[in-house]
Amino acid sequence: MVTLIVLLASGTAALALTLRTAAASPYDHAFAAQRGAHLAVVFDGRVVTPDRLARTPRLLGVSAWAGPWPTTGINLRASTGSGRFSLNVQGRADPGGNVERLRLAAGRWLTAPGQIVLTRSLAEQRGLSPGDRLVDLDVPTRPALEVVGEVIDVDEGEAGLASQSAWVLPAQLAPLVGQGHYLGYRMAYRLPGRPTQADLRRATARLERHCRPVRSATRCPTWRSRSCSRLSTRSS
Repeated sequence: MVTLIVLLASGTAALALTLRTAAASPYDHAFAAQRGAHLAVVFDGRVVTPDRLARTPRLLGVSAWAGPWPTTGINLRASTGSGRFSLNVQGRADPGGNVERLRLAAGRWLTAPGQIVLTRSLAEQRGLSPGDRLVDLDVPTRPALEVVGEVIDVDEGEAGLASQSAWVLPAQLAPLVGQGHYLGYRMAYRLPGRPTQADLRRATARLERHCRPVRSATRCPTWRSRSCSRLSTRSS
């Protein structure tokens, strides 16, 4: 049996599903240039394997996809400060790809363990820059991560209004997982053409039929024009 939980906008929960549409705007151009995801899903790694996730692009009829990227939620603080904050940290080898390309805004991409890349929005909010160090508060050894770069993620809201992601090399992620947390796997999908909300709802319905949902509800965040679903699903 495989248990899936679809929640809002790539939170630290087991499965996050984001459906988004946007009116013609500079954001549209950035979304196209960086191959933003029409659908982003984080699966519970305790019950879903990467091999199983390889079936989902065909199931949804997508035109492009990326992942699975391992991911988890961690609590951090700057080594020179006392305030703590939470991030959704993903293991990712490079910032390119077919979907969810990350645009480097400062510093560089990851080259070794012990490094982390932040969104530019979070770095500005927290007063962080390349060279600063962050401490993982969830692991007894308190491993430190050096900030080496800042990126613009077109699929992410502004810090303070939306949860924020950060990136480490894939092999770095498992040692950062603290008690009470677990690894998930993030998949990102693009649908053919310029999908409408109806197209996105049909894609969601395919996922629901495949997973036999046991509970569902809908809500939308306040930033950008997007449509979001929240449901708990289960498949055997």
